[in-house]
Amino acid sequence: LLSALQTCILNVIGATGVLTGHPLDTVRVRQQTEAQNVYRCCSSIIRNEGILGFFKGMSSPLISFTAIHAIAFGIYGNTIKLFDNYHSLLGSFIAGNLAGIAQCSICVPSELFKIKLQLQKDKRQRLFMSSYDCAQKMIKRYLRGTWITVARDGPGYGTWFVTYEFCTQKLSSDGKASSLTTSQLLLAGGFAGIMSWICNYPLDVIKTLFQADDSVHSYKQVCQNIMRIYGIKGFFVGISTTILRAIPANASIFFAAEWSYRLLHKTSEWHGTYFPEQSQD
Repeated sequence: LLSALQTCILNVIGATGVLTGHPLDTVRVRQQTEAQNVYRCCSSIIRNEGILGFFKGMSSPLISFTAIHAIAFGIYGNTIKLFDNYHSLLGSFIAGNLAGIAQCSICVPSELFKIKLQLQKDKRQRLFMSSYDCAQKMIKRYLRGTWITVARDGPGYGTWFVTYEFCTQKLSSDGKASSLTTSQLLLAGGFAGIMSWICNYPLDVIKTLFQADDSVHSYKQVCQNIMRIYGIKGFFVGISTTILRAIPANASIFFAAEWSYRLLHKTSEWHGTYFPEQSQD
């Protein structure tokens, strides 16, 4: 019952985060693949695809959100217990790396399907009708981009968790997340999201371009194309949009996780008070 309650909270807030953040995610993907500024990208989507164009491919992250974060927080929580000090920044970074790598099994196909749908513009020439249709047609290539995703999400999640832990230690009176106020929780989560994306953004650009174009056969080829056409700045196209999206999205994730843990703790206390364990004769 308690774990179901946690899952329910994460699902509700997670779905809200996906719904509110997906339009900016679509803009980010379009910017990375077309090197347009935000205004031109948004204008093009509205003019040619309408408002619904911002929500293409949204079903994929909605479906995978729970599994990805259940794996990430589960691996992190169990790994951090192996360290003598649960609040060790080094331990947090290592546990975060393992969590990030573990969730790639779900993240890779989820983001691949999402990107393919986000880049479809002409209704008359659509290759995929839905995430399910995309999954069926790309069953042999559903792990395309695995290694670049591992390279992105290992350090990315490590930075994510260690930044949150660092903010927790600095903002709370006792160095624990359980004593943070709502505003402090949101601040810590938002800042963790910003730092995570800043650290791994160039890898995300490479991953997006590799997954978007089936004619590209190596990450080296992607990097060479970026450098030849855009130069070094090509690895940072769309980063402002990404940071803008990361603040509310990641703040809501840590807020949901922390409050679900607090609710779990309170419910356990209530259960222990009214249903004490009976001694065995």
